[in-house]
Amino acid sequence: MTKNELEKALDSGTLWAKMGNGRWWKVRRNGRTQVWVRKPAWRIPVKAGLRACGELTQDSNVTVMGDGAVRGDWIVSSFDPS
Repeated sequence: MTKNELEKALDSGTLWAKMGNGRWWKVRRNGRTQVWVRKPAWRIPVKAGLRACGELTQDSNVTVMGDGAVRGDWIVSSFDPS
């Protein structure tokens, strides 16, 4: 997914992260998007729950619900994938 698609999913509240226990938690933004000038890289800090933090980058494997099997730790879905 592109950076703009991920930002739209974050703004609409449809991005979920897979936790260590196998459940899915809704992800929210934890800061502004960082973009580097010298290299084509970007980073979006995110937070799930009270303590879980992470980041989305151009290398993150994000799956859209309905595209088949869930392949990564991130999924875009309008309902709870658990």
